[in-house]
Order: sequence, then structure tokens, then C-alpha cells
Amino acid sequence: MAGGNQPGRGKYGRPRSQAVENVISLEDRTQKGYLHNPFSGNHGPMYGHGFAMLFLGEVHGMVHEQGLRDKASRQPCAAPSISP
Repeated sequence: MAGGNQPGRGKYGRPRSQAVENVISLEDRTQKGYLHNPFSGNHGPMYGHGFAMLFLGEVHGMVHEQGLRDKASRQPCAAPSISP
């Protein structure tokens, strides 16, 4: 995206949209709003969740496709409740 390719626009628009859809699909089904990839590396689960939220925040204003924009804007509002 730093190269000017936005979701749904330009030469790499479709792969960018697919990346947004993929990040949104990583929501943990047991904890609404919690984005987690159980197959990720050595970092704890909040590490990936933080980067996913940062990504969705950055991309929110770039998405022009209404359905995808709605999904991206709903995700951060579903704040997880994580117990210690």
C-alpha cells in the first residue's frame, strides 16, 4: 500500500482487498473482536491482534468497496473482552 496500491484500485487492488478480507476472517469465534492467527510464530496472541488492528485502522480510509468497508469498520468496534 505504500506504493500507492489501494484495496480495489490499481494494478494490485484485488490482492489488497483479499488481504483485508483475510485479516478480518481471523476473528476468534469464541471472543468477538479478537483477531488471532493460531498458527502464528513465537509471539503471544496479542502481538498479532495489535498488528491486525493497526492494519485495519490504516486501511479503513482506503477501502472504496462498500461491503468490505463495512466489514473493516465493524471489526475494531467489536472490542474483545480478554480475561487474565
